[in-house]
Amino acid sequence: MHVTPTYYDRDYYSAVMRRMLDDEGYYQTKARCAAKLYFGSFPQPYGNILEYGCGIGQNLAALDQAVGYDASREALALCQQHRIETLAKETDIPLRHFHFVLCRHVLEHVESPLAVLRSLFSFLRDDGLLILVLPKEKHRHAALQPDVHRHLYCWNFRTINNLLFQAGGVPVGNRYEPMFGPRTYAMLRPVLRLAGLSAYCHLGRWVGRLLGHTELVVHARPGREARSDPPATR
Repeated sequence: MHVTPTYYDRDYYSAVMRRMLDDEGYYQTKARCAAKLYFGSFPQPYGNILEYGCGIGQNLAALDQAVGYDASREALALCQQHRIETLAKETDIPLRHFHFVLCRHVLEHVESPLAVLRSLFSFLRDDGLLILVLPKEKHRHAALQPDVHRHLYCWNFRTINNLLFQAGGVPVGNRYEPMFGPRTYAMLRPVLRLAGLSAYCHLGRWVGRLLGHTELVVHARPGREARSDPPATR
């Protein structure tokens, strides 16, 4: 079982995701954008989807047949307010069941990324796909005290690909994806209202790229090694 540090509590989500907690319109827009950006290139119906480390559920709220797991009880309570199906224990996640496993901005927080990746592959069907999303860190002078995010690792495509192979997976795609947050939402809300989601996402990605706000999106499939060994956490 992977243990979540106690500082990922309601105060953490209130500090990091305050706008989504306070503004339902922004929350739902983030949900629709996540569905489009991470799953829009795949034919529908998508099949069963698991988000591992779902937080407050903004990546799942616009998806069908989706379930979220998070080790934080506070996060799961916030998901349930949006009627998102959740799993409270990692041991409740069915093995070799999901067509997609989404893991967004989680791996940098955990103490044992390799063990987590092995678990993620164990949840996928043989033909399933892991969608791994990681922050692109900005390297600059750091304070000597812990920050609110508490990232333990940072990544580039070479290092994460190597770790995926070590976990028994096979990387099949790498790309940079521009990020856009609450300020972009406030600025582009008229575009969303008048021109729709596609135009909003297109302009939002342009703004994210202009500001240098990007994340790493990695696709990987389970390999033979992921099927030959039992999950490390069970």
